[in-house]
Amino acid sequence: MAGVSVYGSGYFSLLQRQRYFLKQSRKNLMWMKLQPGFKTSSTLPLPAKIMKIKTRGFTNSRAALLESTAVGININRYFNFCCRDNSYQQPNRCAGKSEMSTSTSARLVYENSSRVKDIDIDMLGMKENSLDGIDLCCIPMTVEALEKLISEDNNVVVGDQQHGQFLKTESNFKGKLGEWKCTWKCGKQSVVFIGCGSQEAFDEYAATLVARNIAARLQEEKETVTVGILCGDWWPHSSSFVGILTESILKQSHVDCRFKREKQPSKLNCISFIFDQEKQRELDSRVVKKSKAIAEGSILCRELVSAPANIVTPAMLARIATSVADESDGSIETNILEKSECEALGMGAYLSVSKASALPPKFIHMIYKSKSNKYNQESVRKVAVIGKGVTFDSGGYNIKSGPFSLIELMKFDMGGAASVLGCAKAVSLLKPKDVEVHFVVAACENMISGTGLHPGDIVQASNGTTIEVNNTDAEGRLTLADALVYAGDQGVTEIVDVATLTGACIVALGDDIGGLFTPSDRLAGAIEDASRSSGELIHRMPLHKNYMEQMKSNVADLKNAGKGAAGSITAALFLNEFVKDGIEWAHLDIAGPVWNAKKEEATGFGVSTLVEWILQAHDGQSK
Repeated sequence: MAGVSVYGSGYFSLLQRQRYFLKQSRKNLMWMKLQPGFKTSSTLPLPAKIMKIKTRGFTNSRAALLESTAVGININRYFNFCCRDNSYQQPNRCAGKSEMSTSTSARLVYENSSRVKDIDIDMLGMKENSLDGIDLCCIPMTVEALEKLISEDNNVVVGDQQHGQFLKTESNFKGKLGEWKCTWKCGKQSVVFIGCGSQEAFDEYAATLVARNIAARLQEEKETVTVGILCGDWWPHSSSFVGILTESILKQSHVDCRFKREKQPSKLNCISFIFDQEKQRELDSRVVKKSKAIAEGSILCRELVSAPANIVTPAMLARIATSVADESDGSIETNILEKSECEALGMGAYLSVSKASALPPKFIHMIYKSKSNKYNQESVRKVAVIGKGVTFDSGGYNIKSGPFSLIELMKFDMGGAASVLGCAKAVSLLKPKDVEVHFVVAACENMISGTGLHPGDIVQASNGTTIEVNNTDAEGRLTLADALVYAGDQGVTEIVDVATLTGACIVALGDDIGGLFTPSDRLAGAIEDASRSSGELIHRMPLHKNYMEQMKSNVADLKNAGKGAAGSITAALFLNEFVKDGIEWAHLDIAGPVWNAKKEEATGFGVSTLVEWILQAHDGQSK
C-alpha cells in the first residue's frame, strides 16, 4: 500500500534455530538416523549436505528452509515453529510441499465464519408473552420517542418493572446516538435502552451504530443469551433496517480467538425482533437469509484480514477460494493460475511484485453462474469484482520505515481480496439470478531479496503497457493492472476493484469512509445506493485527468507513482489506463475502514456493499 508501511517479518528465531540445528548436526547425526521416518534424498552423506547448505548463507531464511527440505532434512520434525507456508505448527509439513492441501491454518481461517448458521433470527408480534425467554431486552429509543414516553407518563413494562418512570425520575439517558442505559437486571435477564439519536437523522449507518452498542452489551454477559429487540411505533417500516441490524449484530458479536489458548464461545444464541403484527407481516423472510449470508461473508473477510501473514499466504487465499467454491453447490467454479500460466499471459506487472518472495504467486479466478442463467443468456449481466491480494507488503526496496509506517499492520494489505472472497461466500449462499460474477484476486507478497524489483525497473503489463517502477511500495496498482486486463477479457460490462491502495485516502477521508473513484455517474450512483443500503460509508472522489501528467515517464509509457500530491487520485487514474473501452469501472480505496485501530481488529468492510451492488444488478434477490 503506497504511503503506508508494513510489518517486519520476524524471522530471527527461525534463523537462530536453523543455525543451532546446523551447529549440532554432527553431534546428533547418529541419534537422527535412529528416528522413524528419517531419510535423505540423495547418496551424499548427511554432513556434506548440511555443510552445503551452511556455505550458502542465510540471506533469505525461507529459501534456506526450502533448501533444507530439498535435501531431506525435515526440520519441523525436530523443531516446532511456524514456518511461512500453509502449515501452522504442524509436524512433518514444510514449505513447498502440498501448499494446497487441507491444513490447520485453513480451518482456523475458514470454519469460524460458518457459526452464523447456528444463530436463530425470530420475528415476533407484540403479545403478552413475547418477552418470554428473552435474556437481554434491548429497546432502541430516539430522542423524540423518549420525550413522548416521559411527557405522557407512558411506561414500558418489562419484568414487572415500569422502565418509563425510571427514565423520567432517575436517569440521565437522553436517547442520543451511542448512549445506553440499563434500567433493570435480575439474574440473567436485563433491560437496556439504546439511544438512536433523532428520528429524522436515523438511517442505515445509525442502525449499524445501534447494533454495535447492542453487541458491546452482549459481550458483558457471562453466558450465552437470547437478545430481544423491542421495536416501538417509531421504528422505520422498511425491512432493510431489520436486515442491517441483524447483519451488524451478527458481525459485531463475533469474537475472534483462533490464535488464543483459551477459547471464548459466542455469547449470542438468538435474535428476536418484537413489534406489532402489521409490521411483522411487512417483513420479508428473505431479509433474514440475506443478512445471515452477508454476515457470514463479512466474518470470513474479517478473519482473513486479522490473521497474520504467516497464515494467510497467497496459497492460503487460493485454498480459501477453493473451499468457498466446494461449498457453493456447483454455483461457483474456481481456476487458480500458477506463475507459469501468468507468465504465458504476459502479466509482467503482477509478477514483478512477487519476484522477491519465496512464496509463489496465485492468481485466483472464481466464476459465479446461477443455474437459471443458461435459460436466459440474453438477460444475464456479467460483472467482475477484483480484490488486491498482497498478503504482506514490506514496501520492497522503498521499504516502509519509521514509527508511522504501519509496517506492523501490513497483513491487512490483502483487505480487498478478503472483501472479494467474503462477497463470493455470500453470493454463493444467496444465489442471485440472471447475473454472472467474476471474482478475481492477484495474490502475492511484496518482499525484499536479491531477486526483487528495483526502483527504476521497467515492467510490461499484459496489455502491452510499459511501466517505470519509481516506487516499489506502490505495488498494489501493479497487481491490479494485470487483474483489470484479465477481467476485461472475460466479457464483463462492469468492473469494481477493491483495494487498500493508498495512505493518501486515509488522510483525505479518515478511518471510517472508503473512497469511490469512477468516471461513470451511473455506476457511481449504483454503488452509493448499495453502500447506503449496507450502512457502510463511501464517498465519491474526483478523477481529475490533469493529474495524470504526474504519471508520465520519459522511458516508459507510465510511472507507477506520482509526485506525492493527490496520491489516491493518481493511483485511480493509473488503474483506469488498464480498463478496456466500453467497460464501466469503479475503484474503491478501503485503506481507512479496513481496520479498527481502537479495537485492533479487522472490520469486514466492503463485503456488504459489494453484495448489495450485485443484488441490485439483477433487480431482485434470490428466492
